[in-house]
Amino acid sequence: MVNAYSDVLENPVKYKDYMWYLGFLLMDTDHMNETMKLYKKTERICRELSEKNTLTFSLYKQAHILFYTENDPESALPLIEEAVNIFDNLKSPELKEAKDLLELIKKIEKETARTCRELGNKDDLGFSLYNQADLLF
Repeated sequence: MVNAYSDVLENPVKYKDYMWYLGFLLMDTDHMNETMKLYKKTERICRELSEKNTLTFSLYKQAHILFYTENDPESALPLIEEAVNIFDNLKSPELKEAKDLLELIKKIEKETARTCRELGNKDDLGFSLYNQADLLF
């Protein structure tokens, strides 16, 4: 399966609007190394293009993999903290009240869903709701 999407993995800028679908597909089929590579490339691209919403999502998904798959909360924490800082700049006081990393991740997803609803962004709302459901298991 990974070979079928190698062009996307090697040229994520070209397929920027479809990377998230591929990320979910790779993650759901246990291709975590490829998923992490994709999200790291996405992070780099987002930094270059100053796309803060997508950057936040990429940081969150990397932290998610590190926390749940790699059992490495120490590496996940700086990514989540950076995502929170981005949200803080967007005035999200709910995130400051989180007691631990898991609660913070849940609050990020709820805030993302709320923002997507306000903006009418159905695609990202779907991703956020998917992530919230994923956190329940």
